[in-house]
Amino acid sequence: METLPKLKFTLNRIYSTKPPTLHFILLLFTLSLNAQVSETKLIDVSAYQTKYPDANAVCLTNSESFKIDFNAEGNLNIKRTTTEDLLLLNDDAAKHYAVRNIPYSTFNPLENEIAYTLVPGKNYYTKQEVTSFTDEKSFDNSIFYDDALQKNFRFPMVQQGARTVMRY
Repeated sequence: METLPKLKFTLNRIYSTKPPTLHFILLLFTLSLNAQVSETKLIDVSAYQTKYPDANAVCLTNSESFKIDFNAEGNLNIKRTTTEDLLLLNDDAAKHYAVRNIPYSTFNPLENEIAYTLVPGKNYYTKQEVTSFTDEKSFDNSIFYDDALQKNFRFPMVQQGARTVMRY
C-alpha cells in the first residue's frame, strides 16, 4: 500500500544581477506548496477515501511560482505559473470538477495554459489532453467596465480515481 505523500514547503531565493552599470540585484522568491507525487504511477485512492471520508476530491498539488527578470530592453518581466492537481475520490467529484475555467484579464493575459486528465489504468495513468478551450467575458453587473475574462474547458474522461491537472 502506498503511503500518502508528505507536503513540503519551500522558499527559494535566486539572485540575478544586471550589467554592472545598473547595479541591480534581483531577488526572486518562489513560494510553493508541493506534494511529492509521481504523475504516472497509480495512486491508491482508497487510502485517501479512508483518510478523508467526506471529501469528493483531494488537492495533491496547489502551487504558484513567480519568475522575475529583465528583458533585453531592460524592462522588468514578471511571470506567474499556477499548478493544480486534483485526485477525484468519487463519481460526484467527477461531475463537479469536469468543467473548469481559468480567470484572466487583458492586463494579465494567459500564456501556455495546459490541462489534462490522468485516467487510471491497471498500474499507471494515461494522459488525456484537453483539446478545446473557449474564451468568454466574465461579467459583473455592478462594474461599469470590466476586462475580466475566463478560459473555459472540460476535462476528458473524468471518473473516480482520475486526476485533473491544470497549469497556467
